[in-house]
Formats: sequence, C-alpha cells, structure tokens
Amino acid sequence: TNPARVANRATLREHIIEALKTFDRDPLLARLEAAGVPASPINTIGEMFADPQTIARGMRLDLDDGHGNLLPSVRAPMVMSATPLVYERPSPRLGEHTEEILAELERSGK
Repeated sequence: TNPARVANRATLREHIIEALKTFDRDPLLARLEAAGVPASPINTIGEMFADPQTIARGMRLDLDDGHGNLLPSVRAPMVMSATPLVYERPSPRLGEHTEEILAELERSGK
C-alpha cells in the first residue's frame, strides 16, 4: 500500500537502487515502456544534444558569450508564435556578474 511504501521508504529505496544496478539502461527502458510504465533516461549533455527529439524540435542553441566563443545551450521547450522568446546570451559563468550585482545592491541600500 502507499502508506506502507511511505513508512518504509528508506528500505524500499535501497532495494530499488540495488535491483536497478542489475539492468542496462536501454533494455530496462524498453521493458518499462512495453509494460506501460512511464520512464525516461537521464541523459548526458552529449546524449541530450544527439537525441532525435531535441534535434527535431531545434532545442540546441549556440550562443556567443561576448568573447567570441559559441557556447552550446538549450532553448526553452515552449514555442509561442505571437511572443517568441529571445536568446541573446548564454547562462552566466560562475561569478560573472557578482561585481555588478553587489554594486546594484549597494546603490539600492539593501
């Protein structure tokens, strides 16, 4: 029952993790799909960019980082014809805007 699963979650999780170690990903996904169990893989970045659905939907963007480097990025999954999203730059690098943000906070008195 669900209450029993919740009460024994830690033990159940351990058993599931051990059982999953005995399977290879793709054959397991095929078996789950055949049984009507919703499941999907956890892909690497390379696998995600090579996925036929990612390619078909044009999800990959190569955005200029402002220093002449094109960085592979992923667009939002929704597409709106009347108000398309604009992708001007990639996600910031760690600490890239720290000084600007701190200066703005200082100006605002926060």
